[in-house]
Amino acid sequence: PTPQDGLTASYMKYGSGGFLSTGLATTSRCDVKEEDINAAWRRGAFLGDASTKLSYFFTRPCSGCEIWFYYEITTPQQIISGSFPQRVYGYTSGLAYVGDIKRYKVVTCGQQWLLAGMPPVAVRRRKPFSLSAWRVDDNNNPSWDGANIAQLRLDDKGSSGNGGGGHLRISSPTVGDGQTAAALGTANVRFSLSRACYKCLAHFAVNAHPFTVLTDAVQVIAIPMQDNAERIKLLNATTTAATWDFEVYAADELGDRAFTAGGPTPLPWLPLYSQDPVEPVALGVVSPAENKNLANVTTIIINGKRIPLTLATGIATVDVKYGRVMYNGAPHGEIDNPSVRPGVAVLELTGDPAPAFDVQFTLNDIPYPTFLRVNPQGTDPPVVWTIAPSRFALNVPEQGDMKQGAVLQLEVFAIGTKADLSNNSTVFYHSVAPVGGMAKVSVDCTAGCPGCMLNQPQITSTNVMATFAAPFTAGVAHVPLSFSNLGNGVASGVCSLVVTSDAPEFAGADAQTSTVTVTSTTLAKWTWVPSDSIVPAGHPSDPSSAADAAINKTVSLNLQAWDNNFSPESTVTSVQGNINALQFSTNPAGCFVCLDGCVPQVLGSPGVPPYGSLMTVNGYFTSVGDIWKCQINDAQNLPAGTILVQTLVVNVQQAAGVEVMTVDGPNLQTLNFSGLVRVTTLGDPAMIVGKPAHLMLRVVDANGATVKGDVHTMFKLTGARVTPNFTETMQMHGQARGGVVDFPLAVYPTRSPDCTDQAAAVAPCAQYPWVF
Repeated sequence: PTPQDGLTASYMKYGSGGFLSTGLATTSRCDVKEEDINAAWRRGAFLGDASTKLSYFFTRPCSGCEIWFYYEITTPQQIISGSFPQRVYGYTSGLAYVGDIKRYKVVTCGQQWLLAGMPPVAVRRRKPFSLSAWRVDDNNNPSWDGANIAQLRLDDKGSSGNGGGGHLRISSPTVGDGQTAAALGTANVRFSLSRACYKCLAHFAVNAHPFTVLTDAVQVIAIPMQDNAERIKLLNATTTAATWDFEVYAADELGDRAFTAGGPTPLPWLPLYSQDPVEPVALGVVSPAENKNLANVTTIIINGKRIPLTLATGIATVDVKYGRVMYNGAPHGEIDNPSVRPGVAVLELTGDPAPAFDVQFTLNDIPYPTFLRVNPQGTDPPVVWTIAPSRFALNVPEQGDMKQGAVLQLEVFAIGTKADLSNNSTVFYHSVAPVGGMAKVSVDCTAGCPGCMLNQPQITSTNVMATFAAPFTAGVAHVPLSFSNLGNGVASGVCSLVVTSDAPEFAGADAQTSTVTVTSTTLAKWTWVPSDSIVPAGHPSDPSSAADAAINKTVSLNLQAWDNNFSPESTVTSVQGNINALQFSTNPAGCFVCLDGCVPQVLGSPGVPPYGSLMTVNGYFTSVGDIWKCQINDAQNLPAGTILVQTLVVNVQQAAGVEVMTVDGPNLQTLNFSGLVRVTTLGDPAMIVGKPAHLMLRVVDANGATVKGDVHTMFKLTGARVTPNFTETMQMHGQARGGVVDFPLAVYPTRSPDCTDQAAAVAPCAQYPWVF
């Protein structure tokens, strides 16, 4: 017979046994190199003996390999061929019986790790998923033995988009920092990611697996790409549209990019047949609100004529010009315009101006909250589409009225014009463009109010003729106007206003003129108002006012001047004439003792309201016999024509001691610590380390009532914590306010070596309390 190749292996799994080689005597696959295997192949031969011994080995692992022998016998009459398996012919300790087909389990030596199966490529944030790894040899054949350690770590250096995966949270059993023990050559780990990521790399057992962490959009992040100088676009005769560039992306609640908005698109590391097609998201923008008319601007002088004026803010038509198509949470303007880079949306405004357009984007026509990350140079709206300024207007009507002592805010508006061809008219718009000059308001009272005294400190000429200058901010210049005096016996006066500007934008613009009528106020009444040391309660129109005072402690009594109607404007009117020593009528007599000869001090100074409308008298309250109330009924020698119309009733108290303010607790009294949540086992108050608390003390009288009029008593609080090896101290000072002093305390981790974290497990720091 002529022997042929006579050995094969079949019914194999996980490696299929590889090649079946003969002629090389070895007992371990780990001792054989690949070149040895190739050289060892040789054919078996029958040399006419009754039997032949063949040596063989497997080149790859398998879990159930069978050995089959194939033979062929050639005779002159026929060719006889066949096959038979290797069988069990002797006793075995396994489950096989004599005559059964013999099966082999071929194992290999694990040298590296390989990710098993088909790991997920797109997962949800905070949703756990698993990775499995096999221990394999150098040909990636699995090894079923060993309990090696596989480690998981996250690498976001190759990621794109915000978030970078965030924190890696492992929820499966571990044997260390991200380490998982393998069983039968297989390691499994379950984990989740805390933030979004387009392409994160999970390194599990040295294998890098890319995947996407997905979140849904709840807002839109927009980053202006222009600085403050570029963000303002002007509408004029030649420019009818303007564009702004924004970096835009759909974001989750953490501000990370939401790749589910038009995605995720086919991932580059996956075959197309394993991915689902996605539809893009349409990016849009909400149109501006309605026109806002600035009704306080009523007329404007043009070519010497005063014409009615309705000043509008304007309304524009807005649209996303480039970047309407959004994939993976970001716009792709390059689809419409190759010069626009991915991630950028270009907004276009046309029509009327919109000087303060608040950008809000939409996704598929649904408005989403839009967070604008404005550049560090400013926080103004990033889109300013305004009219080019060419004129200015004053907001005061032709005849303005104001009270003596009141403040009239003059506003000079920068404006621009646009022709309305539909009705052959001109529309005036408020301009917020930068103006390179000042608004100048000249006030002339020479003819109409020669005794008027202006109340502004920035006067540049005489009292009755003055010029004020103010810069334009967002298209408006603010000039406050106030008169402190009209002169003796003058009931009213008229002053003229002339507004000009040195800004080049207003070259050739007409000056604006107006007048203002100032009416004097007459002082008639005095009432009690609070001071730093005593606080009368009540409205000025009340017949009496109540207050508290500590006995024999100096206080300052404030008297406020009013007109007959208690108008607020009258509180800044100056007191005319000399102020004499006052005489108070009290009940009981002598319960209030004046200091400084009872001569009041008039508070205020020219140019600083209130001017001359507040008088202060220093003194102290005392008890008369057993009477602990003092009532001031009247005052003599007040300025001519004025009277005291309010009685002051003072509760006089005498301090008898100091108490710690307490609140009722369950069967104990605790100190009034703000935020206190627990007490020690002994019932003492417990402060929380690193959190502020407040220790409050109060001054009490003999009846235990708080001396509310005490604003004088000074306190010093000292505290100490004594441990066996260390002493800590603190010291604070405070002054009573309304009879109460508040000491803010904050105990931070102690410096004592007896109260370290290690020592606290044996001897808690609470056994070394702070004592105040």
